[in-house]
Amino acid sequence: MTQARSKLKYEAFTELNQILLDDHYKSAICKSWQHGHRIIAVDGSTLEIPKSEETAKYFGLFKPNKEDCIKKTVMARVNLAYDIYNEMIVSANLFPFRTGESDQALTHLDKLSTNDILLMDRGFDGFWLMTLLKGRGMNFVIRMKTGAWRKVKTMIRKGEKDIITCLHAGNKAILNCKERDLSTMPVRVRLIHQKLKNGQDIVLATTLMDQRKYPADAIIKLYSMRWKIEERIKFLKERLEVAAFTGKSILSAYQDFHAKILLANYSSVITNYAQADLTHNKNMYQLNKTRAVARIKDFIVEMFNGWNIRKKLQHLLSDILKSIEKIKPDRTFPRSHYPPMKYHVCYKPA
Repeated sequence: MTQARSKLKYEAFTELNQILLDDHYKSAICKSWQHGHRIIAVDGSTLEIPKSEETAKYFGLFKPNKEDCIKKTVMARVNLAYDIYNEMIVSANLFPFRTGESDQALTHLDKLSTNDILLMDRGFDGFWLMTLLKGRGMNFVIRMKTGAWRKVKTMIRKGEKDIITCLHAGNKAILNCKERDLSTMPVRVRLIHQKLKNGQDIVLATTLMDQRKYPADAIIKLYSMRWKIEERIKFLKERLEVAAFTGKSILSAYQDFHAKILLANYSSVITNYAQADLTHNKNMYQLNKTRAVARIKDFIVEMFNGWNIRKKLQHLLSDILKSIEKIKPDRTFPRSHYPPMKYHVCYKPA
């Protein structure tokens, strides 16, 4: 790493991102769910980090589950808090590989408010996390493990659809709560059960207790939008190549990661403005986001030159509006369970 780069704190990118977020949420195009709630999906993934003695010690070594693989690689975990309606990454962090998902989620809480509703999958259904969120007055919709909770198994067996009940802490949950100085009293939640077409049972735990204000169907539909954070993670990996690190130090990993998060949010702001022009068309079109991001990357560099920013922005918007594609709604594909490639051959990097 050069001496100049070693003096650049990665927090410069996080602070710029916060300024961008603050400005965006004051704008007219900011969107929300029913009753003004902001919907935040939380999820994580893994990234391969360039191997060095420094990164191996900090992030940890991991051996891929492949018969022909001998060498260990350096792996990190990444966790996002993503505003699914505004397509903005509200908070993102890079962690050592051994960090648990629930502990990762805690780092987002200072960026969230009691008006937010958190959407989380089965990796976040820990008793202590639900206790902590309720203690902070935060709302959530969490998918429960159907084989791990007695109340959930009973609900499925009885065929119940929508109940308000209390979840009790097991021995392990009690230890986790005591380690974090949290209450071990039962947590009052609302459980919503849905059986999918393939026969699979889904049970959601939520703090949205008002069954008239928040009907079960609305909450089920809301949770189904959680897939958008998985698409955002795929966008970061495939289009922005967030794992294409340019150094072998801990600092360079954090610099590259948060620079890509900033780029992703800039792209969302600009493409949302451009997309608003397409809504007036009777046919449903969307921007080609790969082409858009490629142009936006150049614009960000030009923006810091400080000359004719307004004119350059207008030219950028008209340029990316030339690359549009028709929306094909209600398409579904079976989920692939093959190990993912580092970069998918079908996706062009921006």
